[in-house]
Amino acid sequence: YVLPADGPVSLIICDAQGRQVRALLSDREGSGSHGITWDGRDDRGESVPSGVYFCRLRAGGQEKAGRAVIVR
Repeated sequence: YVLPADGPVSLIICDAQGRQVRALLSDREGSGSHGITWDGRDDRGESVPSGVYFCRLRAGGQEKAGRAVIVR
């Protein structure tokens, strides 16, 4: 992801029902390009089942969404 300015950023993974599965990031980040990898685990460290998951990135007063498919 690319941030146009420094500021607070959050990136969470949600299941198909909209429940939070994993908080990947909740911190301040600098402007520019960044990357993060999800290991397919939830906040308790357990592997999530196969399915479609949604990624929600919030930064600079904006929100972007994407999806990830886990196949086990």
